[in-house]
Amino acid sequence: MGCERMTRTRQTHVRQTMQKPLFFSALVLMLVSLILLGGCSVQQAQVSDVVGPTINIGVAFDQPGMSFSQRGVDATRSGGHGVSGFHADIARELALDLGYSERQINWVDVTDQNQNLLFSTGKVDMVVGVSQYSQTSAGEGEHAVEFSGPYLTAPLGIMVSPASEDLATLESLRSKRVCTVRGEYPDAATATSVQELSHQTAQNFEQDTYSQCMAALGTGTVDAVVGSEIVLEQFAHSIQGQSFRLHEVENATLSYGVSVPQGDVRLWAKIQNKLRDLVSKGQWTRFFSELQKDTSSATIRQMKAPQISEPPREKYD
Repeated sequence: MGCERMTRTRQTHVRQTMQKPLFFSALVLMLVSLILLGGCSVQQAQVSDVVGPTINIGVAFDQPGMSFSQRGVDATRSGGHGVSGFHADIARELALDLGYSERQINWVDVTDQNQNLLFSTGKVDMVVGVSQYSQTSAGEGEHAVEFSGPYLTAPLGIMVSPASEDLATLESLRSKRVCTVRGEYPDAATATSVQELSHQTAQNFEQDTYSQCMAALGTGTVDAVVGSEIVLEQFAHSIQGQSFRLHEVENATLSYGVSVPQGDVRLWAKIQNKLRDLVSKGQWTRFFSELQKDTSSATIRQMKAPQISEPPREKYD
């Protein structure tokens, strides 16, 4: 009886003695893991990186085929799924590369008019689908941004009603009522012609969005809308009960890219490299093919993925 009690006591002591090293070993491993993870987070959390549980991405909400929100202003609550189109596809891939899922995207409706305010108040981390010329040209409306891209160069188009089908060139619009979208500026070679045109038309209506211009065309308030042929064609497909004529302006283009706050060169370089990956890995072609399916424009059908320059290594090392 005494031997049995002594044996049990000894066995219990052995088990307790074995458990203590295991407990302390686990504790040491846990502490080491925390230290290593802490070290990694210190390395990764750079000042210029987008951080937080969500990422705020600005796009235009009213461009079918490019960046269109079925929910309007409520797209910010849609968990990344509320905006569709080519620009939106590009934006989702950029967010994924920065470590954010679709459900972590807050979409923000951005126009050329409110972009500076949204950046300065921290309401957006990046704006996708902005005109290169509007972002980088010197002048009164210059934006304080770093511009990545361009990832798309689209032909310039003129949208008119069937009764005004003869208005097919910029020259033919002189003395006419023309609507343009603020910030949707053609590339430098054409910008001067469009600016001159704005002073020679009977009335130049500059609106914040394409939908405002298209509404003016539909009601006969203006004779023509000048802008991206891709965007205008998508509008023509989406508006029921009305017909329009779309003309392509020869040798005139608009280029689109991504803007981030000025000075954030690390984020700019990350986006530039990701855009290069989207082209080289075929994702750009897959996204753009959706726009090519129903286009009547030979130029759009033949468009290929762009060549995007590599950022200087010192920008992202």
